[in-house]
Amino acid sequence: MNEIFDKLLIRIILCLLTFGILFSYRYLHFLLFKKIKKLTMRSIYPEKNLAHAIFIAARLIGFVIIINAQIIDLSNGLFFAISSLIINSVISILLFLASTYVFESIVLYNFTAEDEVIRRQNLSFAVVNSGLSICAALILTTINKVAGESLINLLFLWLFSLVIFGGSTKLFNLVFKINLSRSIVQHHLPTSFHYIGFISSWVIVISTVIDHPIINYQRYILKTLIDLVLNIIIFPLFFIGINYVFYIKKLQNIKDKEVKEISNFGTFEGILLFISALLTVMITSNIKFGTFYPTL
Repeated sequence: MNEIFDKLLIRIILCLLTFGILFSYRYLHFLLFKKIKKLTMRSIYPEKNLAHAIFIAARLIGFVIIINAQIIDLSNGLFFAISSLIINSVISILLFLASTYVFESIVLYNFTAEDEVIRRQNLSFAVVNSGLSICAALILTTINKVAGESLINLLFLWLFSLVIFGGSTKLFNLVFKINLSRSIVQHHLPTSFHYIGFISSWVIVISTVIDHPIINYQRYILKTLIDLVLNIIIFPLFFIGINYVFYIKKLQNIKDKEVKEISNFGTFEGILLFISALLTVMITSNIKFGTFYPTL
């Protein structure tokens, strides 16, 4: 009976500690988001400003994803477990905020959160911004898993994944010939969802290719890049194949280029990108050859 009570008490202590981290997380925005203090500290009224609610909720989701990945080991005592949780959480949150800041600087360099979220209540901006935040958290979760207890490996993986994902965010305009910035200015949600599907597919691929042990940095980078190229080769096969199998067609009689760029088809195409990424990693990562030697 005492053992059950002790375990319950420990869970309550850890719950209060998590709330303390959650409370302090709101103020950690000041370290990297100094220009939007009023935005991050402002009370949230979803009925009045849904864009602001989505903006803050995405960062909360990212925070929860990172905290959920933390393992609380009580083998060495409660004090050690609490100290480890606090240190790991602070490091992960700082990296999460830094990643979000970098991705926003690359994708949304023409916009400021205070203007788009508070003044214009731009849902399109909020959706893209939220997608970048959640993607950063998901990638960071995989990084924490691969790095283990090594801070050096953590920083190496963070910088390495930052370069790969940061570069992938700029491919959307090139691949689909869509001006994302102009769509955000026009408050066009389908294009934002299209972009979310695009970067989500990259998150799936990147999280898969970086998820392998680090023997040495040179071999790790080489294997990661080879796996990335393999995914890039197979991904279009699934994307084109799904469109062909299910007879998914775009309207061909629209002559105005701008109308094409803001087509509602983008929302559905974002979903197809996400599905194609899941099928791709199944082929590139989930096949285990073991001792089987392919004799063709």
